[in-house]
Amino acid sequence: MIIIEKLKKAQNLQKQRLFAEAESIYKKIIDHDKNNFDANIGLSIVYFLTNKISISINLLEELIKIYPDRIEAYNNLSNILISQNKYEKAIQYLLVAYKIDKNNIKNLENLFFLYFKKNNFIEAKKYAKLGISLNIKNSFIYNVLGQVFFKENEIQKSITNFKLSIKNNVLFWPAYDNLLTTYEQVNNLHDFNEVLLQANKLFINSQNLVRLKYFQALLLFRNNDFTKSINLLEKIKDKVNIKHHQSFYYLLGKNYDKIKKYDLAFKNFSKSNESILNLDENKKFNKKILLDLIEGYIKYFVKDNINQYDLFDKIDNYIDPVFLLGFPRSGTTLLDTILRTHSQTIVLEEKPYISNIRDEFFQSNDGLINSLEKIKFTQIKNIRKNYFKNIEYFDHKNSSKIIIDKLPLNIIEIGFIRRIFPKSKFILMMRHPYDSILSCFITDFKINDAMIHFLNLNDTANLFNQVFILWKQYVDNLNLKFHLIKYEDLIYNFDDSIKSLLYFLDIKWEDNLKFFNRTATLRDKINTPSYSQVIKPLNANSVARWKNYKEVEQVKDKIKFWIKYFNYPN
Repeated sequence: MIIIEKLKKAQNLQKQRLFAEAESIYKKIIDHDKNNFDANIGLSIVYFLTNKISISINLLEELIKIYPDRIEAYNNLSNILISQNKYEKAIQYLLVAYKIDKNNIKNLENLFFLYFKKNNFIEAKKYAKLGISLNIKNSFIYNVLGQVFFKENEIQKSITNFKLSIKNNVLFWPAYDNLLTTYEQVNNLHDFNEVLLQANKLFINSQNLVRLKYFQALLLFRNNDFTKSINLLEKIKDKVNIKHHQSFYYLLGKNYDKIKKYDLAFKNFSKSNESILNLDENKKFNKKILLDLIEGYIKYFVKDNINQYDLFDKIDNYIDPVFLLGFPRSGTTLLDTILRTHSQTIVLEEKPYISNIRDEFFQSNDGLINSLEKIKFTQIKNIRKNYFKNIEYFDHKNSSKIIIDKLPLNIIEIGFIRRIFPKSKFILMMRHPYDSILSCFITDFKINDAMIHFLNLNDTANLFNQVFILWKQYVDNLNLKFHLIKYEDLIYNFDDSIKSLLYFLDIKWEDNLKFFNRTATLRDKINTPSYSQVIKPLNANSVARWKNYKEVEQVKDKIKFWIKYFNYPN
């Protein structure tokens, strides 16, 4: 009885964040009863909360050895590993716990969440289904399930699950946050406003009030009320949670850009980028990876190596795709939207179809780039078969249509693409280099080993330079069928610019191409940062934007060759 009272006292002290006092009591209990489960669990939590992570992990691992059937230790250990982004190890412990108790809802929630974080949506949905079978009103599962469907571009299913989460717990804020984010990203501002009004009534005095005001400012921005949006954001600036600094400063920067206060805009875009760099989850990304890949391609794709290739005139019955390429923020999403308006094209969603088959090929060839010289006819045939299977070629109603694979940085992979798709065509979307570089810097990208370059102007310019050194080498050494289309020509001379492209693609002009923005509004989700721009008619607001930002001066020397090469004004 004395031990039970001591445990309760330690747990109460722990709740009051009096960790030293709680730790002392737990240790005294353990001195008398070394293997006391509850005291060891409590002590492991105190160690975790006082940042003694490794000690906490060691303690829980030892406890699992002593009590292999006590699920609490597995769950606590997995929670610590999750906080350290050690998802694979956490999953291992949770799967053991699942074998012990298949009806533990917390365990199922954690497995579901971890598989979601690892983008393994099949396993994620499996454990979500099991969790919902135990608790049909589980708001947490519905909320994360909504995020799963959002990533899979199943937007209506995503929205349905966010709404189910709210229905089952009207005060569960994360579901409102995700639902508002989704409505804004799919350009459904009417329903965005409806949810915002509902949330305002429920959370007006809550800790989520600052986030609510951010969403109000976002709606003001989308409705072109930039000054009101700025005033609201400036009022809450000092209260914004650090995890939301990225989106907060990005929105503030966009507002200042719209009212032509470019110094303040650049300052806030810079703060947004700095906040991205400071996130622990982004420290795993390495700029060197992409630069090394490009450098390897530059060294390899020379005429001596290319001349070693066996060329195959007829491989299969598939029609080689057209690849829409360019440096990010060059207008590829705009051109994508225009082309998907045409009745004879199928434009693929922006996914890494090429990098997936490239990775698979090189992994099976010890990563040796010269394996492209030795590739056999049957290998090429199988790689092509996998590609067309991945893009669901036969699911399209008319396989005679032109397949357009749009992923801007596939420009790097032209050498590999030509080896596998020798009859492929390429569209290079070009924009004034200064505008592309600036736009990359001031755009809120999802970070990876490529996008990490865009967090400062010099890194962006350096990547631009390397990408187009490689492009020029491809043009010089490969017999590319390509068409260059300039963003500026598209804006100022739409008809002639598009007609020239259609001639290259061997398809005819259609009058509905002029109304491409209607196509954009019909799409569930546009998977690029331009989602709010391509639904609007053409305008010249983004042409020569670089002239507003004096900071562009710092990269001009690095890019001057390409200004001349692509015939742009300096």
